[in-house]
Amino acid sequence: MTHTRPGGAAIARSGAVLLGRRRPPTRTVLPARGAMTSALEAMTSALLRIVRVVCVTSYRCRNFAVASEAECPMVNISHETDQEVRGRLRRVLAEATFKELPGRWAYHEHPAGGLPQPSTDALALVRDEEGWSVLEPARGDEAEVFGVFAFHFPAAADNSGFVGWLAGELKSRLGTGVAVLCGYNSAQGGIYDYWLVPAQLTDEAVAHVRRLAAGTGKAGTGEDDR
Repeated sequence: MTHTRPGGAAIARSGAVLLGRRRPPTRTVLPARGAMTSALEAMTSALLRIVRVVCVTSYRCRNFAVASEAECPMVNISHETDQEVRGRLRRVLAEATFKELPGRWAYHEHPAGGLPQPSTDALALVRDEEGWSVLEPARGDEAEVFGVFAFHFPAAADNSGFVGWLAGELKSRLGTGVAVLCGYNSAQGGIYDYWLVPAQLTDEAVAHVRRLAAGTGKAGTGEDDR
């Protein structure tokens, strides 16, 4: 509202009138529609990239801020071609800690019931509904004895498919099957493997694993897939 002094000068009673002249209305300048669309598309693309990273990382390591072995999943899910799988697993093999255990090993059976008392060098106790079997150093009277080697993997390594791939390599090269037992050691990357092969083929199996890890061994198909 305004009132007028003698002489006709307008006096402001609100922010809309100042000394007898109206203030120009405030105008908001909006960017052109094309510019707004481009900006929104850029923001959406950036957000989608962030979401993809967070989703993948939060699955791969449940707390994506700290990628420790205790926070990474025990198993991995990935979709790759056969060539990509072989390449990844040979890199995993090259980075793994590989160790051959000395001596010869065998399973010893025990009846169901109380926990058996294995030797201090036993590697595993496994049971079903009928009894226990203990993997420990051979005594010399067993029908089947094994050589054993072990793998510990880096905490961040995606080793999914490793057992099937390497078992296939050993079958193709040496004709042998394998037995694999797993344990868990959070201080050395999590899941680790004990591999059992017939005692008479241990040296050849170990040599082939070392060649594959060094990148000089050829795949079972006869092709070097380095």
